[in-house]
Amino acid sequence: MSSLCKELDISSVATLSLRDLPAEQGFLVQEAQDYLPEATSALIATCCYATKKPQVVLDEPRGDIAPYMWASFYRHLRKKLVKLSKVIGGKTKISVNGRLAEKSWALAANIGFRGEHSIIITPQHGSLAILGILLTSERLPKITAPPLPTKRCEGCQACLKACPTKALSGSGVLIREKCIQHLCAKALPLDAGMMKVWGNRLYGCSTCQDVCPYNSQVPKSEELPQVGRVGPSLPLLPILKMTEKEFRLHVAQNQMARRWVDFRAIKRNVLLALASHDNHLARKTIEFYCDDEDELLRQTAHYLSSAT
Repeated sequence: MSSLCKELDISSVATLSLRDLPAEQGFLVQEAQDYLPEATSALIATCCYATKKPQVVLDEPRGDIAPYMWASFYRHLRKKLVKLSKVIGGKTKISVNGRLAEKSWALAANIGFRGEHSIIITPQHGSLAILGILLTSERLPKITAPPLPTKRCEGCQACLKACPTKALSGSGVLIREKCIQHLCAKALPLDAGMMKVWGNRLYGCSTCQDVCPYNSQVPKSEELPQVGRVGPSLPLLPILKMTEKEFRLHVAQNQMARRWVDFRAIKRNVLLALASHDNHLARKTIEFYCDDEDELLRQTAHYLSSAT
């Protein structure tokens, strides 16, 4: 099993027998059997998304995309787990950014530990990894994850200090309503303090991971997966001319195309990102949206116009 995972380029891997989980992790057993009633074992896997930043021609205002969204690493990992499931046999079900509490499974399997930024940190790839769970009716051989460091985030606080909105309160607790990563998909009005620090973000935020010491030495891949590839930024102005359907086709198979990402939030993000560009057309576009029929976009544009 370990050699097959290595052949498929699946990173950290560990297996769990559901009947051997302690009582305090009984909720995982219940969750697994709700998802796959025949489940007896789970394989927990990661896919590292650390990739060298591709060169982009900056000939127009572009908005930044968080590195984990440069391509669909979620679909990339799922494809690998589907191949693995065919070898395992029996009944299987896979969760990658899905219904299962993937962080809790990773902690139970000692794949990693919860960092102060609330993200799982693995020995091999820091926090730059996607998590996936494969449930199966088959009994899997025991695979143990590499040992975790004894000293973890104690005394660091780099992510807490760097977070632009102070969304991290310590001990791995994330205040979601303050987190740019969380808010970038929600069509909600933002307060002035949030808009002031938004910067050139079109989708996602990786500030806490950019400063995490565990990520500084993680090797970076040369190539992005093809599936859902959008790269590190997208032109901003064309998005405002797109319909929702056109945008979802434009970023097809990327997480930005998922149903929980509100297109109105994307358009709001475009306006916020445009404000960081010293560009005449960007300024004129923001002024134009001061009279837009959409209240969210109109309020955002009004704030940005008054703040300049």
